[in-house]
Formats: sequence, structure tokens, C-alpha cells
Amino acid sequence: MGDKKRPWDFITTKIKYKMMLSALVGLFVISFSTIWVTKFASEQFFYPMVEKNYSLKLGAQAELLDSFIAERLHDIDSYINQVSWNLESFTHGEELSDDWHEQFHLESSLTTYVENQAGVYEQLFVIMPDMRMISSLGMKDLKATEKQYTMAAQLNRARILSSNISNLTQEPISVIAAPIRFKNEVIGVIGGTIHLKHINQLFLKETEKDNIYAVNMLGQYVVHSDFEQLLQNMDEHLAQEDFVEDNGWIIREGLHGGDSTHIFYSRIEENPNWVLISEIPSSILFAEVNTFFSILLYLILAGIIIGLLTTYWASASFSHPIVRMRQVFEKAAAGDLFVRAEEDRSDELGQAAKSFNVMIDRLRNMTFYDPLTELPNLKYFSYYLNSEKSVNKRHIAPFGVILLSINSFKTINETHGFEVGDKLLIEVAKRLERMAIHADSIEFAARFGGDEFILLLKNVPDLRQMEEELTLLLRVLNRPYDISEDSLMLRFILGTVYYPAGFDTDVPSIISTISVARTQAKLSKKSYIIITNEDNNVKEIHQRFLLTNDLAKAIENNELEIYYQPIYDLQDEKTTGLEALLRWHHPQNGMISPTVFIPLAVEAGMIDSIGQWVLKHASIQLLEWHKIGFEGLTMSVNISPEHFAQNSFPFQVKRILDEVQLNPKYLQIEITEEVALYNLEDQEEKLKTLNNWGIRISVDDFGTGYSSFRYLAQLSINQVKIDKSFISNLPNRQKDAAIVKTIVSMSQALEMDCVAEGVETEEQRDFLRSLHCRKMQGYLLTYPLPATEMKTWLEKQKSLA
Repeated sequence: MGDKKRPWDFITTKIKYKMMLSALVGLFVISFSTIWVTKFASEQFFYPMVEKNYSLKLGAQAELLDSFIAERLHDIDSYINQVSWNLESFTHGEELSDDWHEQFHLESSLTTYVENQAGVYEQLFVIMPDMRMISSLGMKDLKATEKQYTMAAQLNRARILSSNISNLTQEPISVIAAPIRFKNEVIGVIGGTIHLKHINQLFLKETEKDNIYAVNMLGQYVVHSDFEQLLQNMDEHLAQEDFVEDNGWIIREGLHGGDSTHIFYSRIEENPNWVLISEIPSSILFAEVNTFFSILLYLILAGIIIGLLTTYWASASFSHPIVRMRQVFEKAAAGDLFVRAEEDRSDELGQAAKSFNVMIDRLRNMTFYDPLTELPNLKYFSYYLNSEKSVNKRHIAPFGVILLSINSFKTINETHGFEVGDKLLIEVAKRLERMAIHADSIEFAARFGGDEFILLLKNVPDLRQMEEELTLLLRVLNRPYDISEDSLMLRFILGTVYYPAGFDTDVPSIISTISVARTQAKLSKKSYIIITNEDNNVKEIHQRFLLTNDLAKAIENNELEIYYQPIYDLQDEKTTGLEALLRWHHPQNGMISPTVFIPLAVEAGMIDSIGQWVLKHASIQLLEWHKIGFEGLTMSVNISPEHFAQNSFPFQVKRILDEVQLNPKYLQIEITEEVALYNLEDQEEKLKTLNNWGIRISVDDFGTGYSSFRYLAQLSINQVKIDKSFISNLPNRQKDAAIVKTIVSMSQALEMDCVAEGVETEEQRDFLRSLHCRKMQGYLLTYPLPATEMKTWLEKQKSLA
């Protein structure tokens, strides 16, 4: 489960993607932080600042309207002051008469004043305490209401009392009034009607017309860009109660097409009953801020795109040399020690490449070069041959391989010392190296190991040229070596294989073939011997080499199996024992005969481990059969001369028996006559040790070797087995019958059991019984069977008995 790949692994396992991911996350964090800060700043600073600025702007416009109104109020106040001064001057402090307005020609004075104001006023008038009105228009019989008079009489100065439609002109007007006092008593009220259109024209000319208006306390428009709306009631979405302060703003949703609307207001100082209002959609109000915000978003988006492109370029530029370095590392990890990292950078990667190259050079020297001679070793030679094979696989170029060794080099080490021996090896290496440099034919020289060197020869078109090269090589190598005080002469043995068809085989086959050639040269006591890969013996060597490699893996791959053949007691007429016979099931070649693979095991030094494996598994199988009712059976196991020759052999057998807990009396070791004849005293000591433990000894294939009654008498042997070559022609061939009769008689005289091998007919069985041969085995009973089938056979024989 830990090895399961996740969808995002392709990002987290690539430096370039990691860098891009980190940059992308960084860009998004910075971008969203900038957006959030901008939005926060807009909401907390920019929007309030815009609202405040617009409110101040509306306040300035309210001051402009206030100044227009203040001028009109000041006109009335000035006119009243003028009238009051004239009255003081005329009466000299005495009481006024009831017709004082006529004495002062008040009507004509009002008319003159209105005319001087050039259309500002519709009219000026004076209301007397008896509610009579004196108008600048000269109209008679006008009456004011007591409410109007009372409201004006209570004022301290001129004020706008109301706005309405004029009865004279049907135009919207506002009424301004103020009391006339004489000796602190109100003697009348002077007032005037102002055209609202005049105020609108003067005010709106200085302001923005589209979104500003003013209303009075009744909610009527007194300032509006559309004159037709004057004194009309304002929209229902607003009321005087909304304007709780002198100035400020409120927000309404759903106005002007669904957008929120800011409604700013400011009261007119000279006339607090009037409120100046400006409605503006929030999108228009904050248009500049929103535009700035949009531009910022586009800049951020552009920055992200530019940042990603820059990051991609930078990550690719940065990761590309890392990827190349990784590829170099992977090749080195795969075993390519000739790979080199690029050192074309001056940064840390360049320094790492240099360090890697130094390391790989040292590792290559340690792996591919011999530390003593400084020549390439066998690994490098194999690598070089494989390289040449891949390069020249389509080009047929004859070549030769030489394996040379120093004859009696062990003696040189023993007589002159190892230091001299090492110096000799170094000097031989130098001569070979010089020849590889100067000679056209010697392509490559390497140390094979020990006192052995290997050479690759090219440009040798035929065997005659190869012999000339070998003669020249020996001439150079056989020159005296001035290593110690005396010059040393060396003798070399060269095994050579010539490949006229070029690289048509693999390197292990080449190595094994030249080893055989060198061995043949040594055995023939020649300086060199040349064989070609077209010789039949070379092909046989190659097949044996492959088969030996497969045999080394046979135990591990469970390819070895033990078959069992019964040994029958002719006197008691029952099966008393079994012989373990090893079989090899090769995965490609099928069943391979022991006569083929046993010699291979001996040559490869594997016979010891195979022999112990057979001993152990045969003993385990016998113990299992004992447990199911075949208690008396014995097991015979064949032991090769090489295995038996080991001094530790008896103790190997004892260790295995102790491990599987098998009584030694049920084991019988079968040896050949060759074992018995070699070093008689040592063999008797081993045989006696085995006999003392209860293990029986049998001589297999008796009569085919150097049979001798003398060694039978001297060695601790319990049984002889007559070779099947003497049994196959019984009873018809007299000479074989005589030999068998002699061997049976001899075994009886020496008190040994006698087993006849290869019995296939009843006539052979009956003849052996007549000779009182004790036991037999062969196809008459059964072919060798695997364990499961042998168990079935034993059970059947037991039921028949």
C-alpha cells in the first residue's frame, strides 16, 4: 500500500513541478492577499473617503444655495432697517399714526424696490395689524390671514415661511417675511414672494443638475433640475425623518435598476426646513475606485501569467541540469562507470558535477583496474568485449583472445618472496602494455587474476598471422627480468582461441574457452595452443559451461529430485532396502542423466553440496516411510570419489543423521572401486569410523574397475554390488556366469552381502537364487520411481505378502 502511486505524485517527484507549484502557490497567496488588502482598504478607507468627499462637496453646494437665500433674507432685513430708521427720523420719538404707511408712500417704495431687484421678487408686501396688505403690485383689498401674520410677527429676522403656487402668476414661489418694529412693538409685517425658478436657475447653473435637488419640510421639491417638479411631492423612498442630522448620507437598495444608491443630504443653514439632496448610484459613486480595483485585478492576473511563464522558464532552466545530472546518476547506478557529468556550469551544480566525476573516476579505477599492475581487470575486459561486440555485430572482423599464465609462479613466490613476485607481475604488465601501444594487433591487455593475463588481438586475418603474433609475444615476454640481484627467466603458457567469424558468441563463453585452451596447453607441455570457435570441442565446452551454470541453480529452483529403486532379498523374498538415485529436471532440456551432470558437478566443485543434499533428503524420506509401517527398510546413497576424499566426510554424514534423527544402521554408503584403491590407509580410517557408528559400506559396480580381493579383505566393507554388465547375459553366457559365481562365493567367504544389479528377467533371478546370491535389484522389480509412486509400490508389495 505504501508503494501505491497517488495522482499528485508526478508533481511532488519533479523539481520543475515543485518549483512551479511553489511559485504558483506564492503568486496566488500574494495575489489574493493583495486583493483582500485592496478590498479591505476600499471598504475601510477608500469608500468612506469617497463618501466623505462627496458629502463635503454637497455641503459646499448647500452653502451656495444658502448664500442665495441669505441674500434674499438680507434684502428684507435691510429694507426693514431702512423703514425703521425713516420712522424714527419722521416721528422724532412720538407715536405713529394708523396711516403711517400712506405718509411714507410705502406702496410706491415697495414697487421701486421690486423693480430694482430685476425679477427676483414677484412682489413685496406689508401686512398691517388689521390684516390689510399693501403690495408692490398696487392691488387693493388684499387680506392676509391671522396665522400668516402671527407667524411672521414672531420672527426676529427675515425667514422663509412657506413655498406654494402663486395666486397671481401660478408659478412656484417661496414667501419670505419679517416683522417691522417701532419702539419694540410690531407695527406690521413686511414680506416678499421669491420665484423658485429664479433660485433654481442661479443655483443649478453652478452645480451638477442631474442628481441634486432640495425639499422643504413638507417634502416638496423647492430645487429641481426639472422646473415642472417644483413643489411636487418627492418620491416615497425618502422622508424628512431620514435626515436626522445636518448632513450625512443614507443607502437605499433596489433603486435605479436594482443598484444600491447613495443619498447624500445637507440642511440649508439659513433655512433649516430645506434639505439639499443628491442621489447617486453606488456604482457611479465608486466608479473610480472600482476602476482602479479592476485595473489592479488585471495587473494581478497579468502578473500571475507573467510569473508562471517566468517560473516555468526559470524552473526549466534550473531543473534541466538537475535532470541531466539525475540521468547520469541513474546510468552510474545501473553499472555504467564510464558516464560523466557535464562540468559546464560555475555554480553548485557544476561543482557537484566535478565532485561526481572525481568519485566515478575513483570508483571506475577501483572496479575496472588492478591495483598492483594498474592494468584493466577482468571486469573491464568483459565490458570492453561487450562494447566491441555491440559495435561490430554487423561487421565481421576476425579476432583472437589469449590467456597467458606464468609457469611455476608459485615456486617463484616461495623461493624469492612475494615482493619479488609482485615486481615480476608489474614488469610483465608493463611489457604487455607497451606491446598494446606499439603493436597493431594487440588491442587490449588486462590482468585476469593471480599470475594470469588476458589479451585481445585484432587485425589477425588467419591462423598463420595468429601464430606469428604469439611467437612475437613470447619473444618479448621470455626476455630476462632484472628484478632481484640475479636475472630471472620466466616460462609462459598461452591458451588462445581464434574467432574467424568475429563476435558471434558471448563473453562468458570466450572466458571459459580460453581457460580450456590454456589448460590444454599446460597439459600438452606446449608454450601455446590455438583452437577456434568452430571446433566441435569448443562448442561442447560452451554447452558444458551453460549446463554447469544451470546446475548451480538447480537446488535453489527445486529441479533436483530423488528417485528410488528397491533392493530385494532373494532368501527372505521381501524388499529390504532402497537405493537413492538423483535426477535433474532441466526446465528447457528435460531430464538430464546423472552421467552428464555428476561430472559437471565434480568439475565445478558442487559435488560436495549436492551429495549432502541427497543424503539429507533421502534420510528424511526413509524416516517418513518408517513412520507409516516400513520400519526395516534401509537407504543406499552413492558417494562420489571426490566427496568421499574429503577428510570431513564422515562427520558430514553423522551431522546429517543427527539432524534428521535417523538411526545410522539404516544408512548404507555406496562407493566405487576407485575410492577403495586410492590411499588405502586413509580410506580405511574413514570406513572404519562410519562402521563404528553403524553405517554400512557397499562397493558399487564391482568387477568393472581394478577389482582386488586384497582391498576387500583390508577395508571395512559390508557389501559388494555386482555390475549389471555381468548380469545382462545370464545365464547363457558362461564367462559372465563364472564371474558372477566367483563374486558370490567370495562375498560369502568374506561374510559380505552380495547384490546383483540390473536384473530384468525371471531367468536371471532364478539363476542368482541358485547361486545363493542374497539380494538383487533391477527392472524386474520396478523402474526407479519418485517418492510418491514408490510409496504406492511398497504398499502394494506389503499387501501381496
